[in-house]
Amino acid sequence: MDLALALCEAQPHHFDAIVRIEQESGVGSIVALTRGHALAEAIGRGHHVTVATVDGTVAGWIWFGTDMGRGAEEVGYVYRVAVARSHARSGIGAALLAHAQVTLAARGVTRVRTTVDAGRHDARAFFERSGYRVDAVTMERPL
Repeated sequence: MDLALALCEAQPHHFDAIVRIEQESGVGSIVALTRGHALAEAIGRGHHVTVATVDGTVAGWIWFGTDMGRGAEEVGYVYRVAVARSHARSGIGAALLAHAQVTLAARGVTRVRTTVDAGRHDARAFFERSGYRVDAVTMERPL
């Protein structure tokens, strides 16, 4: 299927559509819980929030930025990428991830990280198809 896909930096008028995508994903999402306020805060901190539109409708989005990693190296970080169910497996997620990687590489970033919840096998497979590998395992327990 050929999509009329366009990528642009998210604006406040995109936030409701992003929240809807988060709500339909069924994943506990800070973006959905804050009704998009977390996006405004992220943008204010210099993070990137990019939307993918198809025929003018938000079909997916990505939130990424940089963080200081090992040895004061600036490391890219993908905080969230999601695609509307109606556009699942259409290449939108891959296009958004590629956009983030190109943007980060242009800044001189040489590595990108992400965190995937243990039970999200679909998300892990998505990132593995894009060349990501397990670097560390984070474990936690409630107190």
